[in-house]
Amino acid sequence: MGEALALLRNDIDLEEGIIKVTKATEFYKSKPKTKTTKTYRGIRDIPIPEELLNYLKQYQKTAKNSLYLFPGHAGDPMGLSELNRIWRSANKRIKNWFKHKDNEKMIDHKFILTFRLLRHTYCTGLYDAGIDEVSAAELMGHDINIMRKVYTHLSNERKKKTIAKLETLYKEPQKSNVVDLKKESN
Repeated sequence: MGEALALLRNDIDLEEGIIKVTKATEFYKSKPKTKTTKTYRGIRDIPIPEELLNYLKQYQKTAKNSLYLFPGHAGDPMGLSELNRIWRSANKRIKNWFKHKDNEKMIDHKFILTFRLLRHTYCTGLYDAGIDEVSAAELMGHDINIMRKVYTHLSNERKKKTIAKLETLYKEPQKSNVVDLKKESN
């Protein structure tokens, strides 16, 4: 949240496809204050996937004329009460989506949106995409140990694939490196 709210339009390089994270926002009595990132690793360049890049190009054409990427209603930094109002509205829309009859099968996946959830989801997505730990930690602004401990969660799909690989390993020895010792000793 802090890094996103501190982003200025010129922190987004639409030509190179890079987000430059150099600062964060914290709230003091609900008023936004710019500060440095939590650690030196927090200062980083993040590549923008093409789909997000296209969205940001459109967003910047239609967004308020402000220095901030996510400005408050008057174009200045967004305050805590405005952020909370927007966030409550988003969660209400999510809750209503799950209540809709077409989405009843998804009720087991119901969630409450938080900034931390977005960060966890991004990190897990990096892991599921096969991004190496060093690169993922750099993109997250963490060291590898913190990233492993706090953010990386195996998706259910990844667990299923792992189990399937293990099953193949022991059920189909001709396709694996398992040696049948009974056959070898004859």
